[in-house]
Amino acid sequence: MASKRIHLVTAGIAGWALVLSVLWLLQGPAQPARAADYCVSSYASIQQAIGAAGNGDTVRVPTGLYTETLEITQSITLQGGWNSGCSVLLTKNPAQTVIDGGGAGSVVRIVSASPTLEAVTIQGGQSDYGAGVYSWYSSPTLAGVIVTGNTLSDTAFETAGAGIYQYFGTLTLGSTQIVGNTPDSHPSSAAFGGGIHIGYGGGVIMTATEVVSNIGDLADDVRGGGIFINSGSTIDLRGTENVIAYNVATYGGGIYMSGNTDLIGALVVHNYANGYGGGVAIYPGEGGVFANNVITGNGAYNRGSGIVLINAAVEVANNTFFDNGGNAGTGIEIGDTGTRVVTITNNVVVSHVVGIRNLHATVSPTLVTNDVWSNGTNYVGLAAGASDLHVDPLFVAPASGDYHLAVGSPLINAGSPVPWLSFDFEGDDREYDCDTDIGADEFTAERYCYPVYLPLLLRSF
Repeated sequence: MASKRIHLVTAGIAGWALVLSVLWLLQGPAQPARAADYCVSSYASIQQAIGAAGNGDTVRVPTGLYTETLEITQSITLQGGWNSGCSVLLTKNPAQTVIDGGGAGSVVRIVSASPTLEAVTIQGGQSDYGAGVYSWYSSPTLAGVIVTGNTLSDTAFETAGAGIYQYFGTLTLGSTQIVGNTPDSHPSSAAFGGGIHIGYGGGVIMTATEVVSNIGDLADDVRGGGIFINSGSTIDLRGTENVIAYNVATYGGGIYMSGNTDLIGALVVHNYANGYGGGVAIYPGEGGVFANNVITGNGAYNRGSGIVLINAAVEVANNTFFDNGGNAGTGIEIGDTGTRVVTITNNVVVSHVVGIRNLHATVSPTLVTNDVWSNGTNYVGLAAGASDLHVDPLFVAPASGDYHLAVGSPLINAGSPVPWLSFDFEGDDREYDCDTDIGADEFTAERYCYPVYLPLLLRSF
């Protein structure tokens, strides 16, 4: 009897195996569980909905004003713009879904996660680090987000990132505005980064992002009104619609770069520094590159209206410096470089009180095929480079912000090779005309397909 029972069980198992095999063939392999959607309306707060969600899930936030601070430790999507029942996505306008921190710390803290934030406004934060968004060992994505009205505390010895603080990991920004944040500093120390602070080991990828009107108190020590880029960090600007404009700081009104960092392809316009570096300040710098940038309309009270380089060994190549003013009125200014040498190649430096000024008594920069023209004084503290030009660059329409080279510009094919720079500020191949042009733009027939470079959004500020 025992052997018979064994035979029957064995036969049963074989039969079920056959059934399961048929079902697998009909239905295919088992599918992973679908990511869940969590509606904030079903919870007491956004934070409670976040707590219920797991990696890959989406937290849907109905339009409205929410006064709370959030902590995100999962790789979720937080999406604003939904109706009250979260059944219909009403809008992708971030102004319709507002998260206000009420001055109670960072509005959004992200720790060891890679979340995506979409269609929300982040405002009303106050903190020592990352008053709007604090990202620690994380790689968040902000898509269609406004970060505004956040303030660094002036009671801490050091503060950083009124809008966003990124430390280790990569922050990705797309169609995002970092606008109107306030970097205050302790009387005995400094604040770093009014809009964005990229800390050591951190990186930022920016596409169609505006860092605008982040304004520090000129009585404070604020470094990097728009962006502070720390040593060991990276910034990757993609496309032609990234704008750093109307920011104010003590040093580096638009951007402050510290250490070995690169900046390629930025539009830095109408920023102001009460000290030095109206558009950009680099101090110190060792081995970085500054290329394909358009620096125009910036001002500084003390030194370097366009850019100032102090204790720096940086390659400054194929940039356009136009009409940077203020009390300083200089396009490019070189301070104490120790034994380091700044290399300045293929730049356009036009319409300044002083085109290029060297304040270092013993070390002079290397100048190669720059167009230095129509400045009150073209050079102070150094001689013109042997291959420098002094001609009208013939921009298409500088008064309306179009700094492309016009047909017949003497800068076309007039530059020197820069082997590591194979493209211009729009991504055009610099070998298109066989020889490199001078300035941020490489003339091509296709340039007529591009819009005016200075975005129309600036006209509203």
